[in-house]
Amino acid sequence: QDVSTPTVSIFEYTDRITETRWTGLNVSRRRFESWLQYELSTMTATTTTTATALSYGINPAHLCFHEITTPVPQHIKEELIKQWKERRLLCDRTELLRLDSPTVTAATTTNTAAAAASQQQQQQQQSSQGSFRERLTQCTNRYLSILQDEQDDTKEHLRGWLYHEYGVNQTQRLLVDQFRQETPTEQRKILQDFLDFFRSTFPYYYDKCEHCGASYKHDDTISVDNNNNDEDDDEGTFLGYIHPSPPESYGKAGRTELYHCHKCYRHTRFPRYNRATSVLKTKQGRCGEYSMLLVRMLRSTGHTSVKWVVDWADHVWAEIELQETCFTYGSRNRYWIHLDPCEAAVDLPYLYQGWGKQQTYIVGFDETGLIQDLTPNYTTDPIGTIQERRDDTPEEIEAAIRDCSIDLKMKIDELFRNNEGEGVVAY
Repeated sequence: QDVSTPTVSIFEYTDRITETRWTGLNVSRRRFESWLQYELSTMTATTTTTATALSYGINPAHLCFHEITTPVPQHIKEELIKQWKERRLLCDRTELLRLDSPTVTAATTTNTAAAAASQQQQQQQQSSQGSFRERLTQCTNRYLSILQDEQDDTKEHLRGWLYHEYGVNQTQRLLVDQFRQETPTEQRKILQDFLDFFRSTFPYYYDKCEHCGASYKHDDTISVDNNNNDEDDDEGTFLGYIHPSPPESYGKAGRTELYHCHKCYRHTRFPRYNRATSVLKTKQGRCGEYSMLLVRMLRSTGHTSVKWVVDWADHVWAEIELQETCFTYGSRNRYWIHLDPCEAAVDLPYLYQGWGKQQTYIVGFDETGLIQDLTPNYTTDPIGTIQERRDDTPEEIEAAIRDCSIDLKMKIDELFRNNEGEGVVAY
């Protein structure tokens, strides 16, 4: 395969009796067949014909493989999206399922040098995920969904959960009026105590089997490169992304990860919930779920000066504004500090640079509609070095932030105005 010609790999399996077709997009044959067995074993047979067809299992003669040169034609994209919605598609990433998605390269299914080069090219393209404006628009909509979830959550208030789980006294220290009476040192301590509680209550999910508790990543008998995600390891337990089930969709999951346990050989679903109450119940998530939940919890205790911060290099966290009062002059100093719920880190902005990340785009969002380029706050590199890493000019970045900020503010104002009219009580 010429690595200069990007392709998309597709496995297809068609049941000749029911004419039902399942598709694997950029996944290996092992992963596709494991998912197919899962689908066949969990599918509810609605007719005798379907039940008879499924009883025979997978027929290798009905399995085919082909590759499509990118960019993928529009009609094929539309068919893939249709299959996704019908829950008959497994994919390694979901970007291609957007009609405006950028080019996606072939999945790596062999150990050849050409395949390795293809994977490296794919990772480079994946990091950009389209232009800055396209990615910023996606993140803007994601932040708006966090505020929408806050307005929808009128029956199960997060503050009540905190009183019950974190404790009355501890939660009261977080309440904004009491919190701001403390010294900056004490405020940091309060936040550190809370993030320690948060991380112990909401562990980072890797691939833990819901049936036997085994984890491929944490199995000492297996040599696993911890710098590589199981998603890129064909010997791992991650199979791919599938469409959420109806109950998972209720939790606002946009996609569900599927795992096949290497110990008990059963499957585990990991829906990527965007509803705070769903994350509270499952206590499973990663930085996407937990940054959203942290922002929601802080806002439930009265903190409106909270930012949701997105790093284009695949991480998300929060910021909170601290206010230091000078009683002599009656003035206040205001400044923002970094909060990472997955790392229980308070005010450690260079943490990620220490991981070896070369910060390129880090953007913050708040409820006023303000969108800010926060990248210089999270690296010691000069702005010139940061700009050299970017594909967009300063003018393009500034224009995209300005336009998205205007759009976000307008939608936030409409959201709050509509909910006030419906009698929804804001936190």
